[in-house]
Amino acid sequence: MFGPASTRLVRTSSYVREEVLGQTTQTHRGPAQTTSRSWLDGRYRYTETVTRRTETPVTYTTVLRYQVTTYWYETSTPVYREWVTYRLTLYPDGRQSREYVGRSREAHPYRSVTRTWTETTVRTLGQTTRASWGSPAVRETRSVSSELVNRPPVAQFVTNSPVRRGEPVQFVDYSYDPDPGDALVARQWGGDKRSTYDRGGSYQVTLRVQDRQGAWSPPFTAVVRVLELGLEARVTPAVARRGQEVLLEARPDFPATRVEAILERGATVALTASGGVWTARYRVPLEAAEGPRVARFTGYLNSQTTSATAGYRVEGHIAESVRVALTD
Repeated sequence: MFGPASTRLVRTSSYVREEVLGQTTQTHRGPAQTTSRSWLDGRYRYTETVTRRTETPVTYTTVLRYQVTTYWYETSTPVYREWVTYRLTLYPDGRQSREYVGRSREAHPYRSVTRTWTETTVRTLGQTTRASWGSPAVRETRSVSSELVNRPPVAQFVTNSPVRRGEPVQFVDYSYDPDPGDALVARQWGGDKRSTYDRGGSYQVTLRVQDRQGAWSPPFTAVVRVLELGLEARVTPAVARRGQEVLLEARPDFPATRVEAILERGATVALTASGGVWTARYRVPLEAAEGPRVARFTGYLNSQTTSATAGYRVEGHIAESVRVALTD
């Protein structure tokens, strides 16, 4: 027979179990660093763009965590000894009878039935995601683009500088557009541009040109040098007698259109050109007073004039020089 059982907790153990719910891999990209350069090749402008970026693979793992606890129990059941008492009657004829008298029991002092068993409980702790970073790598992207560029036109001209004061100035335009098929549609002169200059000096003239695309050239500047009109004059001989013929000579350093000389009493003599030298004959008046004289020469170039003087001296009469010659 067994008595009432007694149960006790022997030991417990616990651990956390994880169940993978899903896994994804993404790429973490750092800030981009972009550099670019451009260059011209003919009519095309090329632009190269380089982009560098650090990329790192990241693996995200989602797990469900459980806490598993196991309990060990031990159950002890005592064992009882039991006695049953009968009264046995034997008869002479050999018969016998048995009569139940009673029953008794007592716990066995050394024996019991022991049983060990376990019980497990599972408790959900929650869901979590872990990130696993890989090795970073630098990714470089290069791209080259091109575009047709309208190159600006080029302004250019030449002049016949240096010129004399009053001399015509020629401006020869050599402007052009470097793009095939393009043409110049406008010109813009600036500075002090004139057909003639009435004063000597240096004058700046600028030119800008525009093509059909609307692009203007950088200004081109040239200097026109204007020289003063020069005139060299003399009277030969330097000492003349009354009634004597003298040579008036003028050498202009410009293409004069007319040269004349003014002498005593406002007498005006027109000189004739020959090989760049202007000359004329003039007879000193018989009534001219003795002493120094000045001949004023004037050279003309269009509306411009320049003057020079030449001195000479009047002494005696031409008849006196003839008489001296005869005496000798």
